[in-house]
Amino acid sequence: MYENHLESSEIKNNAVFLSGNGPLVNLQRYIRWGKGEEKDEIWTKGDKALDTVTEALIGAVYLDAQKRGLNGMITVKNMLERMEFFESI
Repeated sequence: MYENHLESSEIKNNAVFLSGNGPLVNLQRYIRWGKGEEKDEIWTKGDKALDTVTEALIGAVYLDAQKRGLNGMITVKNMLERMEFFESI
């Protein structure tokens, strides 16, 4: 299905799916929102907030892997595969 290497644009373009429809559909429960954001339930006002958080999460996993001397793209790919991300799109 996917090779051992994914382009970052492929992951970024597909990451939007995670926040609204995929395995991270309840991501808002784990985010520390600001008082106003939480009160307004900003995650229900469109996909932008959760898309941004999803992209940041993927970026953090990538950077952490790179810092530890691992291949960040492969680490992100493995994480997304465990979440059955590629089966969902």
